[in-house]
Amino acid sequence: MNSNTCPLKVGDTVKFTPSDYDLAKLSALELYGIMPNDAGKIVRIDNDRYVYLAKSTPGMGLDWEMFTLVERGEQ
Repeated sequence: MNSNTCPLKVGDTVKFTPSDYDLAKLSALELYGIMPNDAGKIVRIDNDRYVYLAKSTPGMGLDWEMFTLVERGEQ
């Protein structure tokens, strides 16, 4: 991971595409309420880094670099 600014926005649809390294760091992935290749809309972004999807467990944001943009939300 790096310190780039998050290019994603609230309302964007993204797919959860973590690397093998990211998956190894997430010891209890099921607690986040999301699995690899799941897609959803972003409902919140904290500290310009942590992404929350509508389907995610509340309070369990994941680094934006673990997501791939599927579709831009309405501006």
